[in-house]
Amino acid sequence: METTILEGWTLKRLQGETTSAAFRDSTTGEWTTERAALHGTIINELMAGKRAKKKPKLSIVMGGVGAGKSTLITSKLVPEHSGGVVIDADQLWLKIPEYEALAREDWKSVADRTYAEVRYLLDAALAEAATRRLDIILEISGDEQSSEVMKILMRDGYEVSVDCVDCKVEVARERMLKRANTNPTPADNLWCSPENPNSPDKFDYKNVELKTFLPEYERRKANRADRRAISFVS
Repeated sequence: METTILEGWTLKRLQGETTSAAFRDSTTGEWTTERAALHGTIINELMAGKRAKKKPKLSIVMGGVGAGKSTLITSKLVPEHSGGVVIDADQLWLKIPEYEALAREDWKSVADRTYAEVRYLLDAALAEAATRRLDIILEISGDEQSSEVMKILMRDGYEVSVDCVDCKVEVARERMLKRANTNPTPADNLWCSPENPNSPDKFDYKNVELKTFLPEYERRKANRADRRAISFVS
């Protein structure tokens, strides 16, 4: 049964701040113990039942908003990689306990108030999946940092494939409008929110951030190696 992660997290605890300002040390970058445990729960639930592979695969899906990336993932890649973990920033966003309440309160500001945390969750989830040697399906927009992450995982034995999804601008716009008016996603709230000079990269939220991913990956690999060493000695 899926663990409940919403209990105890209320908007009052934010005191009008972003989730990262409320639960993350701005100097050290460390999350509070309680929030770090929440992140662990979210990531563990995402990877529950997945098995390590001797030759893991990283399937990258790139494309613009409304191009059909999610459709490709659900219709083709998930069936082909049934044991793989899908790392999707939009789905991780919905796991932030305060997200839905903040969206109901003011959908125009919810993206900014939760943005830094979803960026962290994306990088941490990818780092954990790679540490566990799982097949990974990752949706990104594509940039130099994401390319560097691909190289790192290829170095560590991952087989990497890339699918680029494209469509006519008119078709993408129609899809976006339909979705935004019927079942808006965190991405829709983000795209419709005012520009924020404090988050100049916010529209790259699906991309991996190397400065976060790399230390998370190295730390998790070291912890896993330590656990194996202790188990061997025991």
